[in-house]
Amino acid sequence: MSNSVPHSEKDARGAMQELETGRNRLISRLADGVSPSFPEALSHEVDHYFVERVKEIEIEGSLPSAPMALVAVGGYGRGVLCPGSDIDVMVLFSGKLPAEAKAFAAALLHPLWDLGLKVGHGVRTVRDCASLSSEDHQVLTSLMDARLLYGDHRVFTAMKTAVTKKALNGRLTGFARALAAEVRGREETHGDSGSLLEPNLKNGVGGLRDVHTVHWLRQAGPDSCPFLPEELAELRQHETFLMRVRTALHYVAGRKQDTLHFDLQRATATALGYVAQEDKADKAGRAVEFFLTRLHRAMGRIAAMREAAVLHAAKGRFSARNLPESITVSPEGLRFVKPAPNPGVLMDIFLSSAQSGIPISWAARRTIAAAINRHSDSLHYSRNALEAMIHLFLQTNARPAAVTLSRTGLLGTILPEFETVRHLVQFDDVHIHPVGRHTLETCAIIGDMLAGRRGGGGALAEHLPSPERLMLAALFHDLGKEEPNHELAGERIAREAMARFGFDQPCIDDVAFMVRNHLLLPATAARRDPDEPGVAQSIAETCVTPERLDMLQLLAEADAEATGPRLMGGWNRSLRLRLYRAARSCFDKTDAPEKQERDPTELRRAVADMLDDPDTAARIPSRALRSVSAEVLAGHAKLVRELDAKVEADRIRKPGGKGGLGVNVIDCSPGPAPDVRTLTVAAHDSPGLFATLAGCLGLHGLEILSADVFTWKGDAAVDVFTVSREGGREPDEDLISRLSSSIAWAMAGKLDVAGRLHARRNSLLAPRRGPDLPPSVRVDNASSQVHTLVEASAPDRTGLLHDFARAIADVGLTLCGARVSTISGRALDVFRVQEPDGTKAVAPARVREIEQAMLRACEE
Repeated sequence: MSNSVPHSEKDARGAMQELETGRNRLISRLADGVSPSFPEALSHEVDHYFVERVKEIEIEGSLPSAPMALVAVGGYGRGVLCPGSDIDVMVLFSGKLPAEAKAFAAALLHPLWDLGLKVGHGVRTVRDCASLSSEDHQVLTSLMDARLLYGDHRVFTAMKTAVTKKALNGRLTGFARALAAEVRGREETHGDSGSLLEPNLKNGVGGLRDVHTVHWLRQAGPDSCPFLPEELAELRQHETFLMRVRTALHYVAGRKQDTLHFDLQRATATALGYVAQEDKADKAGRAVEFFLTRLHRAMGRIAAMREAAVLHAAKGRFSARNLPESITVSPEGLRFVKPAPNPGVLMDIFLSSAQSGIPISWAARRTIAAAINRHSDSLHYSRNALEAMIHLFLQTNARPAAVTLSRTGLLGTILPEFETVRHLVQFDDVHIHPVGRHTLETCAIIGDMLAGRRGGGGALAEHLPSPERLMLAALFHDLGKEEPNHELAGERIAREAMARFGFDQPCIDDVAFMVRNHLLLPATAARRDPDEPGVAQSIAETCVTPERLDMLQLLAEADAEATGPRLMGGWNRSLRLRLYRAARSCFDKTDAPEKQERDPTELRRAVADMLDDPDTAARIPSRALRSVSAEVLAGHAKLVRELDAKVEADRIRKPGGKGGLGVNVIDCSPGPAPDVRTLTVAAHDSPGLFATLAGCLGLHGLEILSADVFTWKGDAAVDVFTVSREGGREPDEDLISRLSSSIAWAMAGKLDVAGRLHARRNSLLAPRRGPDLPPSVRVDNASSQVHTLVEASAPDRTGLLHDFARAIADVGLTLCGARVSTISGRALDVFRVQEPDGTKAVAPARVREIEQAMLRACEE
């Protein structure tokens, strides 16, 4: 049997090997830095392949006999390719497709497939292109970017002429509206990437697709372009920057990847030169923040220009009543009547947009920019402009108007403190948006509350005596983000700015208080149980008045919702609400009976009566009597009785002292919020039990939100977990059965929980890690009267809670409870611990030992 290579395959290797060599050479150079010319250089290498490959096929005598053109389309047609980009080509014929057309396309493309490249292709006639482009605007835009690679230029020209005549001539308005609809779809899928910490560089709002949209509209209607030459030059600079970022992202990901996920951001910033390889995590984090700030600024400007281009071409049919005399409406949106309006009316156009929903024209934006240059000093002190801004957030269409207000720079001119942090990205434990966009969203939510457009907190907001103070607090609450203690920095900024605008001292004091304490409720709820002695009273004493507490609750609610669904979830919301209500009751003198101390003896007697079992009731731990209701304790007691029976039976089956280890009983019941469940596990107590339980829950896809640990007399432990499951699904009987078996096997040494978790976290299917920031551990002996609080924060990963719990057990601490949260890919876990004798861990050497053990757990 011959081992010779067929002639056609042998010939294909020349062009293919040249492409492989050239492509690998270009990509290897990315290790030394990402050149802006890379996309064009890679496109040129692919161009060379196609030309040489067609020549090889021609030598073989396999070219189609009919006139033909080989055409690059899409991104390849624009002559720019990133390392993972698709290569889209079309074999074009002027008339009927010849019989050899498909064979020619296969011979042309098979070598690219052999190289593992993604190739999109089509074999079409000129008539096909004209017909399809008139029916599908995505086909049209792909052909608008078409570029002749090889063949008969007359065929290519005929196609361009036919497409223009059939799909574009006289259809600019419809084309623009189709592109506008596509933008809305992209925003629903990928979000406004200019305001997300994990932006989609291609399809997100403000991404490369928006740049292409502007180019397509200019190509379809050159006379309808609203931009000046210098504005188009700026757009090209932003496009070049985004292409560099996308090139770097593909390179570090090793594949086509257009969403800049947290775990790829440092490597991408390093490839672009923002981060040095030797930089430690904190310095690298600041450099990544600077890189993302630059990226968000570019994407915000791109989104604004795309919006303006679509508006200008779509010729909207806008109408509005009761517009101010200085404002009129045009097909491109709202504009000023006079070319140089008085600075006192600049905010009128934004208020009109917020009330009517009509966007602001590009001509008006240009007018605003000119007015800012002339009148920035007076705007900086304009109390009227600031109050108009507050009024804007009360309107129905406040969000888009506020985004435009920010992007034009007028907001930052009135309030320079906002502009300083507008694009600032901070990888803390809470926020997932740049500071500016997060602030605008918080204010818009407060506006919805004050205007009565929402339930829940809205009812409370409608009865505030000074609602404008709440809005001002929302506007200022994160403006100190550039400084380490942003709450105190924000308080200082609020006081200075409000004094500049001439507010009276009581108003300044209230707003400054809320800015300084805007994290008081969520931070306390994340770390402390409101039923703990003194917690609610401390909140009330800090607020001094119930009105301040009410405003803090509304601000915390809006801040959480603006942050994202993770903080606004039912569980986190329920924690904040419980704490607020407990603190609010401290102002209500009629609520005294609820504040009386619980009587453990009476509670134990009540449980004994419910069960008719004083012996089991006598085993209830004192801490449970202080924090758990009689009804819940009765349920725990039933589980302990069932556990006792199972342990006794297990000991009969396993003589020699081995019986009882791993035996457990599990109850699943509705949790304190709609999307969570309470999982109560009664088990034979033994060292490392909690770590094992946490690990097994993680292996079965259950996320732990909080945990309470109760050690009963008689070697029984009752651990109560608040858990959630992906999609809000309730754990079924099969899952509970499998979980119980896993716990039993793990405690008996038959299941390596730590090993399984390690394998899962290193799997290709493991969840992406959050921001690459160093872990931190704080041992707090001041916040609780009876417990030492150990706060550990680190990038989240599968099994992290298990590792923390194991570290606590290894240093000999008794774990009494845990409060768990994960925000923006970063875990913040708070553990209530005691020494074995029930005291706090206060010795300095002991504190250092705990800190070091927890930090080692973060590194595992």
